[in-house]
Amino acid sequence: MVKVVRQIVSTSLPDFINTVLSYLMFLGQLFSPAFLSTIGYGITSMIGLIFSKQWRVCTGKSIQTITIKYYLAYFFTWMLGNYFTNFAIGYLHLNGLLIPIVNLMLVIPINWILSKYWIFKEKK
Repeated sequence: MVKVVRQIVSTSLPDFINTVLSYLMFLGQLFSPAFLSTIGYGITSMIGLIFSKQWRVCTGKSIQTITIKYYLAYFFTWMLGNYFTNFAIGYLHLNGLLIPIVNLMLVIPINWILSKYWIFKEKK
């Protein structure tokens, strides 16, 4: 149980940082939400890979394999977040300040599932 909680925290922390960073950037409203989301994901994906260092040791996989899978997963959730942002603004007419919070609720579970069962899947 403790191991699962640690995995959830280490997976969720970069997403939380991304949300806070995006939220602060959204407050300035200097750029489009999609651009701000891209900057946030770029920064926090690097942070997330650093936080996952202990998982790299446990899986026995090469750093190159982990990095490629990690960035493919982050690219997927980044795209999903951008599509959601555009959908939320264009069709749902959500307030721009709510979008990072809703994105967080969407992306964290997906990142955790991809990390646990695809990127950092332990060898048996």
